[in-house]
Amino acid sequence: YWVCAFSVNQHSLICDVVLPGSTQCSTGKPYPLCACGLAKQFNGTEPLTEEGVSIGCEANKFDDMMKMLSVADEGFEQVVAIDQGFGIFTRAWCIAELAAANSMGMRQALKFSSAGALAEQEASLRDLRIEDMNASRLEDKEEILRRIGDTTAFNTELQQLLFHELLPQWRSLDAEEQMERLARIVRWQQYFERSSQQLSATPSQVASSDRGDQEDETFNGDEPTTL
Repeated sequence: YWVCAFSVNQHSLICDVVLPGSTQCSTGKPYPLCACGLAKQFNGTEPLTEEGVSIGCEANKFDDMMKMLSVADEGFEQVVAIDQGFGIFTRAWCIAELAAANSMGMRQALKFSSAGALAEQEASLRDLRIEDMNASRLEDKEEILRRIGDTTAFNTELQQLLFHELLPQWRSLDAEEQMERLARIVRWQQYFERSSQQLSATPSQVASSDRGDQEDETFNGDEPTTL
């Protein structure tokens, strides 16, 4: 698994500054500053590659990282968890990574909180433009746009990716997942109904029921499984 919040060393980037409008979710207060003193490595920090990209910076290599993981493991795929407010679609890095994974032929899956959330936000997705999106640092957005080059072509391909590939795929999978959840709920309900009946039964009835259960059913810690 690759999770940027854990895999990228935040102490090499922004631990000693508070980004505008950034507060702790639990308290609403600004994040405390870190005094680790580790040297910061930004997009333009030397030494640079021939393309002028910082070698030491950890926040400008997402494309390279995905290429490496994709080549190293043919089963590697990208799972995108969509927040309920669809804020992820306003973040330049997130959209750039979505497009980069698709261009590499990597398998992708979107995860929405509900079909209703998608229905509420779907119209706004048709107006997405990479140049309108935000990044925590201005230099990040400039770097993304530099790599993309033709933003008009990128936006057209983004719409194709969302509405002709990923969303139809999610709707198909969502129907299957709903059936699986329904079946799991039914099995759990049957198990708890049986448990309730045993609790209300006399000791002799429980003992008789237990002997019968041992012959035809086991419980695997997740749901009842009939042998």
